[in-house]
Amino acid sequence: RGGDPFQGQRQGGPPPEPPGPLPVVTSQSFTKFVRDAEMQKRPVVLVFATRGHQLVHTVGKFVNKEEFKYKVRFAHVVVGSGQEKQLMAKFGVKKVPCVLMSTKGEPGNLRMFDGKLEERYLEKSVELALRSNVKAQQKATPKQPKGFEIVAQLSKDAGPDGFFDACLQHQGMCVIAMLQSRPGGAPPRPPGHKGAYISRGKGSFANHPGVKALQGAAERVEKNKGSKKLKLVWFWLDMDAFREFANGLHAQVCVDSGEETCREAPPSLVAILPKKMKFAAFYGDLGDNKKSPADSFITSVAGGDATLHKMPKAACLQCSPSAA
Repeated sequence: RGGDPFQGQRQGGPPPEPPGPLPVVTSQSFTKFVRDAEMQKRPVVLVFATRGHQLVHTVGKFVNKEEFKYKVRFAHVVVGSGQEKQLMAKFGVKKVPCVLMSTKGEPGNLRMFDGKLEERYLEKSVELALRSNVKAQQKATPKQPKGFEIVAQLSKDAGPDGFFDACLQHQGMCVIAMLQSRPGGAPPRPPGHKGAYISRGKGSFANHPGVKALQGAAERVEKNKGSKKLKLVWFWLDMDAFREFANGLHAQVCVDSGEETCREAPPSLVAILPKKMKFAAFYGDLGDNKKSPADSFITSVAGGDATLHKMPKAACLQCSPSAA
């Protein structure tokens, strides 16, 4: 009447498996397991290993640690039980043992742990997962800035936002469109252009086609540049306010190319390499905001295919004292 302790063995059934250090999840119970973790905002640590594997016992040590207890959801997918195949396919698991982890910010977004399967490395990763509240959309690549957000006007004032300081203190490439306006304030209208320009003074050049062309070029070049390490700053200036600067650069180009081939007007665009104290010059129309020869010009300078000229002292007459 007290029962037969050997009944299971007499009937040929195996003795029940002792519980392991980690709760077991199957393909049937996994969805609820993760849903609970998301509701509780707990990171998940999922071990794929055979029953009794050392990795299960290693991770099992974390379950009752004060810093993880009731804060992290640990589980074991038993490899060899037949229940693991669907979950292995779901997460692309090819080799076992392995560990998948998620963060507190995204409990359901499990990723393969690619470090050493040793206690100290695993424990450190669980600590980081517990502290991370960042979601994937917060880690996404920042939105590509628009051209009008990239391009700025150079002023004659000294200081970090002033004329040449903004270029010479930069270690990448400084691109400057040198724009010409007609006396009285209205920039010259290119052939076929329609529409009015804002008059000189506050808001001057706001609708100048050269500004628009530079903004379009800046947006395209920043988006498509081959080397993300290359840092560019983009400016435009009123050539009337920087006549000595413009003429100084133009004179240097004339000296290097020969007086007989020298153009009458200063360049419309220059790319300055402050670290080398050299520049490249582009002559001609800058096009519009949808298509501009400035794109290929900047690309050629960045690729080392453009002719460089030494920055002349005459071009720095309007620099701030610190940059002169």
